Amino acid sequence: MIGELLTVVALPVMMIALSGAAENIEVFLGGFSWQAFMTAVWESIACLSIIISLLYIFQKKYHKQGSLLRWMSPNFYTVYIMHQLVIVAVMIPFLRAAMPTALKFIFVALISVPACFVVSDLIRRIPYTKRVLG
Repeated sequence: MIGELLTVVALPVMMIALSGAAENIEVFLGGFSWQAFMTAVWESIACLSIIISLLYIFQKKYHKQGSLLRWMSPNFYTVYIMHQLVIVAVMIPFLRAAMPTALKFIFVALISVPACFVVSDLIRRIPYTKRVLG
């Protein structure tokens, strides 16, 4: 855990300090330079470290399944298949709404995620669909 934290924090600080990035930040954004290469390496290491850390944390501390997750678990595959239809159906009334896009996103997400699982549960209750949808 400490190694990941050092990688995420120390490597960019060292790169900036060693290269004099205060004058020219564009060398980090791409192209054929050691700064761009180190940025790409750092991003890969940092992302992989974050993923591994999150997997470890959730495996050790949150390895429990309550009644809600027990109900949701068999529905995930069906939600994966049909979520686009539900999201579009929920999104259409918000297209002409005079509100910021971020607020529309929040409303659509809060409505469509539970709706996807309810629709998935209803679909899975149709005879013979459990054979295909798990």
